[in-house]
Amino acid sequence: MAKLCLGIFILCSLGFADSDPHWESALKFLQENKPTEAIPLLETWLKEAEAKGTRSPEAHHNLATAYAQTENWGPAVLHLATSASLRNNPLYLGEALRTITRVQNRLMIQDAVSARWGYRLGMFLGRGLLLSLALGGFWLFLFGFLLRPARRLMWSGAMGLALLAGAGFGVRASLPTYAVVVAGESGAPLLTEPGGSNAKKLVDVPSGTLVALGASEGEQVAIYQPFAGWIPLSKLVTLTKQIEF
Repeated sequence: MAKLCLGIFILCSLGFADSDPHWESALKFLQENKPTEAIPLLETWLKEAEAKGTRSPEAHHNLATAYAQTENWGPAVLHLATSASLRNNPLYLGEALRTITRVQNRLMIQDAVSARWGYRLGMFLGRGLLLSLALGGFWLFLFGFLLRPARRLMWSGAMGLALLAGAGFGVRASLPTYAVVVAGESGAPLLTEPGGSNAKKLVDVPSGTLVALGASEGEQVAIYQPFAGWIPLSKLVTLTKQIEF
């Protein structure tokens, strides 16, 4: 994953210039293969940007690169998935999904969530894409009034785009909430029950595992993909279901 992230890191950096000293210093450290120095600078830059209402896929990607170089898979997967969710670039999305799946395989996770059609479809059916389809249908409908000879064709196209957008939003609404286990080297305990004397630990789920969430109870939350059990909420970071423009 580190090699892949570094491979597209250059493209991201070229397309995103910033005069902020934290940003410039972080890029320099990444280019010098010094991820431990780059991480706190990037985290600081990201916090300041988000406080101003700015969401930067480039910053998340660079953090994924840095954490992958240190083999800290929890934050690496989290930031790469977040970077992908903020883009409408199908090439980047496809590469990010393949990279996350390779990390799941490295962590010995069978039937990885990132390899399932539901998660992949949800990533590609972003809100930006679906709203663009709906907007395109709206404009075709309006142009149908102006261009009378092509009115039937345009209205048929508008109906088709509206149906596609509606179906896409329906699919996204039916998907579960996903999260990444971020728990350090010890991992997160997977329990048979949310608590009590009958709760037994099945295994320690490695940091970086992508999971699908179910209901929560107290400080525990149920997961049912890629395996079933209960994990402490404090060991999970939830991923957004929506891809922004």
